[in-house]
Amino acid sequence: MSFLTESFDEGITGISRRETPETSISRQDLVDLGQVGIKKWERKNAELLSCYDSAKLRSLMGTFSELESNINPVRDLLNEQGFSDLPENQQFTAVIRAIEHSFNIIFLILFDRSALDRLLAVDETTTESEQQVERMREEVAEYESNQRARQQEAAANAAEPEPIVEDPHDVCVRDFHNLGSAAFRAKYISNTANRHIYEACVSQGRI
Repeated sequence: MSFLTESFDEGITGISRRETPETSISRQDLVDLGQVGIKKWERKNAELLSCYDSAKLRSLMGTFSELESNINPVRDLLNEQGFSDLPENQQFTAVIRAIEHSFNIIFLILFDRSALDRLLAVDETTTESEQQVERMREEVAEYESNQRARQQEAAANAAEPEPIVEDPHDVCVRDFHNLGSAAFRAKYISNTANRHIYEACVSQGRI
């Protein structure tokens, strides 16, 4: 069963250029990565998915994705500060994880609401399928924990102002006007490490 055309492609239609920063990822990249992510998700949860009517499950998950447009991990990822600065291969890997995360969330919401009960194609689910549900929960918790950590790190980095590096010659000229003669002489004339700065300012006619 593939959700690509019925669900994911509809989901990325809502990700317009004005909603996302400039990245090296194109819309076609998103479609291609979507196919990779969805196939991975389906393989990992094959036993669980086999317990349900695939056509009805696909339809329900697609409908839910359309109605709950605020649940869009891919869009959120593309808008994360610093994402566009990552190397392309890291961007692609992150998008695939976001795709898997989106399907985990949609499935678990419907599962916890008992909305999937009527779609069961078996009388009783297997132990393996139940374990896959629990693994989904663990993956969601881990993804969201990592996402919070990334956001906190980005916020902390944004809060740190870039150091202002002044031209030492400009500083010397300013000090010439603001420092007393003794202090200026000690800093620039007597100090061999700074004397060349003073001499350059003199030769340029700035002092």
